[in-house]
Formats: sequence, structure tokens, C-alpha cells
Amino acid sequence: MNRLTFPPGGWQFYEPKTNWSPKDVINYGFYEMANLIHQHRVANSIPSTIDQAISDLEAYTRARFPQMAATPSHTTNVQPRTSGCRSCGR
Repeated sequence: MNRLTFPPGGWQFYEPKTNWSPKDVINYGFYEMANLIHQHRVANSIPSTIDQAISDLEAYTRARFPQMAATPSHTTNVQPRTSGCRSCGR
């Protein structure tokens, strides 16, 4: 899975423990969404690490798009540099 390419509908996620889904998912890249998930969990006293949020977001996305299962994921957690625009990177 290419974490730098938006899947159709953006990086969506659902946290069943709080019945929460982030708003405006198209405004967040993969690592930004993983960080948002992690922050939500911490704020709601759900044990969390950024690595677990990354893993859960990838698993959720692969479940949405089974064809991505055959594509290897990135092996590093290095976040790409971003600029002011969250959607186009300019």
C-alpha cells in the first residue's frame, strides 16, 4: 500500500470503542490521520501508540480495498515533509 497516495474517499477510519470517525478525511494524509487516531485514543483513555494507530489505519484501509492487500506497505514510519496545503502538498 502506498501511504503517500490517497485511496478513494481519503484515509477513513472508525474507532468502535467511541463510535468515532474523523471528519474531513480528505484533508489528512496517511501519517496525519494516524496521528489524529492516536490523539483521539489518548484523549479518550484508550491505550494507544502511534505505531498501533499506523497499523490500525493500514489494516482498516486494506479491509476497505482488498486489492491493496497484495501491495507491500512502506516499512518505515518516516513521515514525508509536507507544506501548507494538506491535499496537494504545494
